[in-house]
Amino acid sequence: MLSRVLRGHGPATPVERRQIPYWQERGWTRQGNTYSGSYQTPYTAFSGRVIEHGRGHVHFLLYAPTDEIRRHSHWACFQNRGNDWYQVHMSRQPQMSAPES
Repeated sequence: MLSRVLRGHGPATPVERRQIPYWQERGWTRQGNTYSGSYQTPYTAFSGRVIEHGRGHVHFLLYAPTDEIRRHSHWACFQNRGNDWYQVHMSRQPQMSAPES
């Protein structure tokens, strides 16, 4: 019990807000409501796009999924959109913040 009292909490450390948007930090480009870049995984990178269709309505697309993805149980979550682009269906839509330039 005494060790809990003595440890306490240190002084608060302010955390500075990112100076550039996350998409820019990751090397993506933006043209209107479409962001293009690479989805990075520990194993490989995939070309992709994120398209905002109004507040809270976002489409995530992946170009030319690999055979490993096509054999995965989540392959059912990918919808062919033509020209080797696939929309990834999310069970829960990720939160998007207001667009930044």
